[in-house]
Amino acid sequence: MNTDAVETLEDKLQEFYELKNLTRYNQRVRIKDESVAEHSYFVSLFTLLLCRKLKVGTKTTQDSLAYALIHDIPEIEISDIPHPVKSLNALRKIVGRLERDALEMILPDFLQLYENCESGQDEKVKTIVDLADVLSVIQYVSLEQKLGNTTLSDIEEQSYDRYQDLLEKVEKIFKVELDWSWIL
Repeated sequence: MNTDAVETLEDKLQEFYELKNLTRYNQRVRIKDESVAEHSYFVSLFTLLLCRKLKVGTKTTQDSLAYALIHDIPEIEISDIPHPVKSLNALRKIVGRLERDALEMILPDFLQLYENCESGQDEKVKTIVDLADVLSVIQYVSLEQKLGNTTLSDIEEQSYDRYQDLLEKVEKIFKVELDWSWIL
C-alpha cells in the first residue's frame, strides 16, 4: 500500500471521528454535552427498533439504518444547526443545499439515498429516521431536565409536537397504530 493511500485513509477516518468532538445544542445552556456521534448512535438504535416493530423488509431496514448513520454527516462541514433554524423558510433551501454539498464531498456513495429521503421519494425511510431522530432529542432533553437544566422546555415542546406528528405519519404510511410503548 502506498503512503498516499494510507494518508488519505487516515484523513478520511479522522474526518468521521470529528463527529465525536462536534457538540450538539452548542448554542444552548447544557449540563451534559452530547456529541453528534452519540446522537447518531441513538438515532440508529431507535431506527433499528422501529424497523423491527414496523416489520419492514430488509431493504427498508438497511436503507433506514444507512440514512440514520449518515443523516448528520454534513455537520462535519457545517456544524450543528438546530432544527428550528433549519426549518425557517428563508434558510431551509440554503441549509439543505449546504448539507447536500457537504455529503457529496464526504460520502458521495450515499448521496442518492440522502437525496431520495430529503426529496420525499423514500418517505418510509425518511419518516422512520425522523421519528428516531426526534426520540433521540426527547431522550437528551429528558436527561438534561433530570440533571436540573430548565432551559430546554421549548425544545421539549417542539420535540413532542414533532413526535406526535411523526407518529400519525407512521400510522398512515405503515397502516399501524403506534404509541410510545413501541420501544418496549
